[in-house]
Amino acid sequence: MYKALLFDLDDTLLDFKAAEDFAFKQLMQESNVPYTQQLFVQYDEINQQLWRQLERQEITKQYLLDQRFTRFFAALGYDNLDGIAAERRFRQLLGEGAFLMPNAKETLTVLKHAGYQLYTASNGVYQTQIRRMQATQILDFFDGHFISETVGYEKPNVKFFEYILNELKITKQDVLMIGDGLNSDIKGALASDIDCVYYDYANRQQANDAQYTVTDLLDLPSVF
Repeated sequence: MYKALLFDLDDTLLDFKAAEDFAFKQLMQESNVPYTQQLFVQYDEINQQLWRQLERQEITKQYLLDQRFTRFFAALGYDNLDGIAAERRFRQLLGEGAFLMPNAKETLTVLKHAGYQLYTASNGVYQTQIRRMQATQILDFFDGHFISETVGYEKPNVKFFEYILNELKITKQDVLMIGDGLNSDIKGALASDIDCVYYDYANRQQANDAQYTVTDLLDLPSVF
C-alpha cells in the first residue's frame, strides 16, 4: 500500500536523550559549570518552551538556537559565558554522541529489503542529524533526507509535508509517517491527510488518532 516511509529521527531512530545527556555533561565540564541533574532539568525547561514556540511558528529555528543557552546561563548568573558559542559546541557534541533506539537498524534492514523507499523527516539541525546517522551507520539506508533546516518549514506545519510530496512526486496515499511526537509527527501528518504510525517507545498508551501504534520498531512491518 505504501511506497515511501518517512521516519522521524530523534527518539524514533536515534536516541536523542542519550546523545543530549552526553553533550550536556561534556559542555558543562568544558564551561567549568558543576553538573547536577537539576541543572539539566532547568536547561530542558527552557529548551522545551522554545521548541513549543517554534512548533507554533512564533519564533524561528535560529532564534531558538541563539537563545536556549543564552537564557540558561543568564538564569544561572553566568554572565561571563557566551550562550551562542555554547550552542555551537553543544551541536558538535550532539553529533559525536550518537546512539540508536532499540531495534532501529534491524527494522530499517527489513524495510529496505522489502523494497520500501526510506526517507528521514526531522525537525533537527541538518549537519548534526547527518553526522549522527553516519556515526550510527544508518545513513545509507535512506533514499533522501527532509530536515526542517533545509526544507524551510517545521513539523507539524502542513507545508513541511507538502514539500516532501512535491519533491517525491508522490500521492498522500503512498506515504506513511513514523514518529514518536504526537504533535509534530502525528498531528502534522494527519493534518496533511497522510497516514502515520505512533511509536510509543515508552508504552505510555497516550490517546491519539494515528492509524497505527507500535511500542517496538520491529513491529512496524507487520502493522502495514
